[in-house]
Amino acid sequence: MQTMFDLSRRRRVRAGVQGVCATLAAAVGLALLSGQPGARAQGTAGKRVALARGTGIPGEVVGQWRFTTISGVTHWDSSGRYLGSGSGGAQSYVFAKDGTYTMFNYVKSNSYGWTIQTLTWQEGTASFSGGTVTLRPTSGRYQVADNYNKKNNYRRPMRPDELKKNAKSVPWSVDQRDGKTVLLMGGATFERAK
Repeated sequence: MQTMFDLSRRRRVRAGVQGVCATLAAAVGLALLSGQPGARAQGTAGKRVALARGTGIPGEVVGQWRFTTISGVTHWDSSGRYLGSGSGGAQSYVFAKDGTYTMFNYVKSNSYGWTIQTLTWQEGTASFSGGTVTLRPTSGRYQVADNYNKKNNYRRPMRPDELKKNAKSVPWSVDQRDGKTVLLMGGATFERAK
């Protein structure tokens, strides 16, 4: 026989799981939308702007690519209390057929419990010419979370000068490594997302 406590606890757990699922679904939906042709992005002045059209992206590059690096270092205090994982980062690109791209970059550093996380988002156009790809962001934003110095926490759009500074031309190629298709771009190796 179930008590009122058991039923109440089950409802709270179900509501928590539903909330987490809804949050994940919203995040995935936004990520997928940003990679779709004709998707709209937040402009630097806070206005909705249509992403500019590029010249197109090779079929072998269309889709999502990502890489992750994680430090094997963990931190413990002198009493043996676990303080957290080390440092790491991840970056992903979504290239659409119409010549647009979305980039997400995440970096985490942790030094004995002092954690700083930086996130960068960009949307823009990608032009492929021979062995070079030119990425030109049309909008983007930054976010920093510092658990030690709260004054360092912020979220803001990229300024026009930062968008211009973040434009880049880098070498690219698609290759096979360990039975996987990889995108080599600007010195980094990205695996195709499943």
